[in-house]
Amino acid sequence: MGFTVVPRGRKPKPPIPLHRFVRSACRDIERITSMALTCAPTDSWSQTFFTNLIRALRNAGDVLERAVELRVAEDRAVHQEKLAAIRERETDARLHK
Repeated sequence: MGFTVVPRGRKPKPPIPLHRFVRSACRDIERITSMALTCAPTDSWSQTFFTNLIRALRNAGDVLERAVELRVAEDRAVHQEKLAAIRERETDARLHK
């Protein structure tokens, strides 16, 4: 099953495959982390930055997990609708014999 992320914004943009979105997010996190590592570790700004970064990563993980759960639930609902339609056709076919 292919997951996609629909970018936010006013202009419509094509959906991004989830694996590409995650890869891009990981590159961004690596870049931000390497930038933060150049700061003095005792600097209060650096400590605050890392605290905020960890909080943002946890929030992003939670959002991604919810998105995956929502997608699985949507796929399950579509599958149940298809099964219901098949059952209905079978019932109609039996009744019209």
